[in-house]
Amino acid sequence: MAAHNEIGKLGEDIATKWIESEGFVVFDRNYRCEGTEVDIVALWTNPSNPALVELHFVEVKTLKDTRFSQPEDAVDAAKMKNMAKVAQFYCFERQLHNIPCVFDIISVALDDMENPVIKHFEDFWRPETRY
Repeated sequence: MAAHNEIGKLGEDIATKWIESEGFVVFDRNYRCEGTEVDIVALWTNPSNPALVELHFVEVKTLKDTRFSQPEDAVDAAKMKNMAKVAQFYCFERQLHNIPCVFDIISVALDDMENPVIKHFEDFWRPETRY
């Protein structure tokens, strides 16, 4: 496995553990559809009102060195469009039509491998359509 793939997988592992510690239930990792993927699909339930749930589609970006850029800077309009396409298929396939979808980025900075810096950009983008 190439070094950048190993860093990406490590970032996804860290992000998955972190999002679970925040109360999310991870449904899928690396969910693929039509040549694109979403790194994490997770359900969040509002602890104050369990009837309020959201399905989060999460893109994880990881860098070993953040001196010149941040991991989240790598998410562009094309990636957002692909995430929306995957979300639409995911919701159709699993018949989750009435659950609001949210698109997130989790940024993992590994400048200090022992102490990764994790940033969660929740609801960073909303597509025009609802699933």
